[in-house]
Amino acid sequence: MKRLIGIAGLFLLSCGIAAPPVMDGPVRFKITGSTTMNRLVQQWAFAYMDAHPGVFIETESGSSRFGIESLISGKTDIGAASRTMLADEVKRLLEKRGSLGMSILTARDALSIYVHRENTVRDLSIDQVRAIFSGKIDNWRQVNGPQAPILVVNRPPNSGTRVYFDQFVLQELDFTPQARIVPTSRAVVETVARWPNAIGYGGIRSGEGTVPCSINGVFPTAATVRDGTYPLNRYLYFYIAHSPRGAIKSFVDWILSDEGQAVVERAGYVPLWEPGS
Repeated sequence: MKRLIGIAGLFLLSCGIAAPPVMDGPVRFKITGSTTMNRLVQQWAFAYMDAHPGVFIETESGSSRFGIESLISGKTDIGAASRTMLADEVKRLLEKRGSLGMSILTARDALSIYVHRENTVRDLSIDQVRAIFSGKIDNWRQVNGPQAPILVVNRPPNSGTRVYFDQFVLQELDFTPQARIVPTSRAVVETVARWPNAIGYGGIRSGEGTVPCSINGVFPTAATVRDGTYPLNRYLYFYIAHSPRGAIKSFVDWILSDEGQAVVERAGYVPLWEPGS
């Protein structure tokens, strides 16, 4: 089932896969936002443009906040984000664009906790993760690892992934001020891969030199994300100022089709439903 979910709580169903738009000339639109979603957005864009000559999709990566702010200011057609919009962002969207906007679930992802591949720690509880990233635990020995100080790798405040982590992991605690701040999901992986005592967080795919930990005994996989047994799972969103029409609606319908969701799986994320279901 394909789902378009409005920010104001309105649930709409997309009725089948739209036919390609009829165009008198080239059609261009822009998607801006989350670095976590960048690989997926690019693969969607390439696959769709290849199948729809005359459509040009520009992509720009920065952060979830950057995508949402670009949507509010009218500098992008679609904002890509790994978190829900904040109340203030919805308010400003209404003031600037005259609409509460439309939120579209595009895929699912795990917020994985990465460690260096030589680290012997392979399972952490939520409480241990919270204590590590808040600085209450600062040595791997405290979680049955080596006698070594923990280097926490964090994202900047404009990161949607950091916002999710703050809300659902740290909750009332603050990040440790000793954390190393890096700008992108890729930079988190690269930093953890470089430093044996480092720990970071990001999407379900970790990267060479790092391994994701199981959380509360559950490893992040497509199955555990989809059934909710992996505790740190989330949706990835597209935000649009108004109900999509024309080429943008056709593109949205396509990413919510089996073909579009197959791209999600190939890109290493989790489709909204099991392939073939």
